[in-house]
Amino acid sequence: MSNLPKTLGMFGFHGINLAYASGEEYAGNCPFCLDESHFYVNSDTTQYECKKCHANGNGSSFLLKYLQRQLEDTELRDYKRLKGLRGIQIKTLKRFDAAWDGSRWLLPSYGSGQMVSDLRTWKPKSKQLLTTKGCKVQLFGLQHLRRNKSKRGTLWLCEGEWDAMALDSLLRRAGRTQDVVLAVPGAGTFKDTWVEYFTGRKVRICYDNDDAGDRGSKKAASKIAGAAKSISFLCWPDSKPSGWDIRDHCTSSAVGPRVTLNRLNKLFRDTHRRQDPDDVQSEDVTVIPKFKVVNNRPSFETVLRVFSQWLDMDSEMIKALKIMLAVIISEQFPGSPLWMYLVGPSGAGKTLILCSAQGSDQFLSLGFQSRTQYGPSRRRQTCW
Repeated sequence: MSNLPKTLGMFGFHGINLAYASGEEYAGNCPFCLDESHFYVNSDTTQYECKKCHANGNGSSFLLKYLQRQLEDTELRDYKRLKGLRGIQIKTLKRFDAAWDGSRWLLPSYGSGQMVSDLRTWKPKSKQLLTTKGCKVQLFGLQHLRRNKSKRGTLWLCEGEWDAMALDSLLRRAGRTQDVVLAVPGAGTFKDTWVEYFTGRKVRICYDNDDAGDRGSKKAASKIAGAAKSISFLCWPDSKPSGWDIRDHCTSSAVGPRVTLNRLNKLFRDTHRRQDPDDVQSEDVTVIPKFKVVNNRPSFETVLRVFSQWLDMDSEMIKALKIMLAVIISEQFPGSPLWMYLVGPSGAGKTLILCSAQGSDQFLSLGFQSRTQYGPSRRRQTCW
């Protein structure tokens, strides 16, 4: 049915032929027990239930259950066929939960927890992967990042799912099991909400050898510059043809994984190959200045607990403390310094808050006293 409500797009995209039943209900074939007519979906809530096999859930859980069913049906011969087409090890394909649904390959991107946020599809005769209708694109490989919380390894960022799997296979065969590989769904896509995954990590950006890859890698770097511990770029030599990518490097190598990885490591630079060291901006990329990474920096909650041991930290005092810390951190941005003017009556605690930062080389305090009129009497007021 081509005129399905948008909320049911994911069901139709994965082969469920829904037809209007009654009210908000649509009925069609069940992807789990293969019954032809007892699968019901509510277009308002996306709740579904098969009246025959009793499979049930909603749009958020459907993709995961559908993937699990296809994983059960994917046979070794299917993986061997995909290995022949893409040059990726069967063990790696399984590690990334690649599944065959009978006509297309499914490559899941996981969101929060173990939920599938997008189930991209690829047909052997097609060059492109398609996003499930109604889904938002996500970074590929996040499930592995969430299992690696030590941040000891390198975080590699690739352009596309095939590159990510090829590189992951190379790294693991070379003994780099602490490293994690992520992939953007396209060179020009990098969401602000993805920045948090790169916080405090050593990042290597490995995009394709073409103009789109150059623009995309600089865009990604500008997004994560304030969060990542360090960033380096894969600078393909001019001898490589346009479009050459990580998968090409990994699958065309005639030597062992350690030598192949060593050759790849030699191609990384701290500066992008299309950007001079003094040129920190391009026409379509806003470069965010990089913050200093302090691994042992306490959280605000920890700082507040210390202050609360000595001061009555009411809501106004907490606001003052937050503003002071924000001003200090802002000094890591280029440009003119930001000055803070804190006003309050004597004994309010402003002096103690400000003086606590005097040990920082990013802090300069100036003080003076002025007389202000409060009713019939005069009181002294200190301004910092």
